[in-house]
Amino acid sequence: MWPIEEYGKGKGQPYGVKDPVTGEAYYGRGFVQLTWKDNYAKMTPIVDPLFPATPVDLVKTASQALVPDLAAAIMFEGMERGIFRKDSNGPQTLSRYFDVDTDDPYGAREIINGDKKTVPSWSGGVSIGKLIAGYHGEFLTALKASLRMEPVQPAPPIEPELKQVLVAITKPAGVEVTVTVNGDEYES
Repeated sequence: MWPIEEYGKGKGQPYGVKDPVTGEAYYGRGFVQLTWKDNYAKMTPIVDPLFPATPVDLVKTASQALVPDLAAAIMFEGMERGIFRKDSNGPQTLSRYFDVDTDDPYGAREIINGDKKTVPSWSGGVSIGKLIAGYHGEFLTALKASLRMEPVQPAPPIEPELKQVLVAITKPAGVEVTVTVNGDEYES
């Protein structure tokens, strides 16, 4: 649950070679493993306005994709807008796979990578799409278990504790004394 760099940093891939202009290699970074210079460039104007205190330029500084808040913004904006992948029906977006009537985590793997049927050597014979669907199910179960079904009652107001205080003031003749308590003035 932390944004990471691609294992091997793109070694052997064209996106793992440093760009001659920027000196950056655009291998996978963040929660979605953003790759390729053009994708870093596409995401910059989308996420930069979300962080007014810190200018974002993913092309100049690709490591910004590892900052957790920024990595989350790249993931959500990219998935919501369908930035990462398209098919014959258009952009792959969250709304295609999740809404009031649809809950398709297996198909949603298409939003980021088209490898839902791929069975990696380390997966024990389970496809990537089924692994993702399993993670989705576990998270959903945890989220539902954490819901409070009854409304939370506000704490009762704290009543101020009243104390009686006796004050004796000795004053010389001809001197007036004014005492203020909770905004009320008392003269003697």
